[in-house]
Amino acid sequence: MRNLSLIRWLEDKNFVKESDYALVGILLCRIISTPLTFAFIKIKFRPNYITTLALVSVTVGAYCVLVERLWLASLFIGFGAILDFCDGMVARYLKISSKLGGYYDYIADRLKSLILFSALIGVSEGVSLKVLFGSAIFFLLFKEVLAWFCPYERMFEKYGIPTWKLFMGRFSGIGCQVFRNDPWQLVFAALLGCVFGGLGLMVGLAYYATTTIVDALALFRAHFNVFAPIDIGYKHILMPKQGFSYRAKAKRYLSKLLGLRVAESERAS
Repeated sequence: MRNLSLIRWLEDKNFVKESDYALVGILLCRIISTPLTFAFIKIKFRPNYITTLALVSVTVGAYCVLVERLWLASLFIGFGAILDFCDGMVARYLKISSKLGGYYDYIADRLKSLILFSALIGVSEGVSLKVLFGSAIFFLLFKEVLAWFCPYERMFEKYGIPTWKLFMGRFSGIGCQVFRNDPWQLVFAALLGCVFGGLGLMVGLAYYATTTIVDALALFRAHFNVFAPIDIGYKHILMPKQGFSYRAKAKRYLSKLLGLRVAESERAS
């Protein structure tokens, strides 16, 4: 797909990041959002304003869910999800990216998910759906705690061991495409809502909640790989987080019991 002329054109405009190639859904949403992105560039609409507009749009969509105006909810949620792709594209095109903008975009994404799941809990009639959306909130927050205090995922990627490979082994390719959480799934949910009405929207949002849970479990699996040997075609490697010496010592001891090999670069820590 990377060899398509359209994708090369998006690369030339600096609209596509290297990480976008991991998911087909992201690339499709980049293409869909390109006309709107050029409109924002033309009127010099700053990326942070786009992020704010996306947050407001999804919040209005969540309110429409609460009052059971599900077709309107689909429009607002879909528009907000598309805007989520536009802010980064505008920032890269105009070369005005900043750490503050990146943090704001990150926090806004989490707020949108929390607002949506909270609204869905309020309107869900069955216990199973309430449990699903409640679990999505729990695992969304749980993942942030893991990523904040124990960022093992970045260490695995650094050593060429994908987190999803640890989690799903040989099925990681299709598993990542289907279950890795990303805003493109909100666009998909909105499309289902526009075509099939309220039922389609609820199915799409249930799928989004499911990917939120599975994504957190993938990161959780990476954090606790020490308790289950890595057997995915890579060498057995254990990488304790730097800065937690007592944890590192415990993990090194456990690694000997499990027959794992500590990465050379981490032995000194």
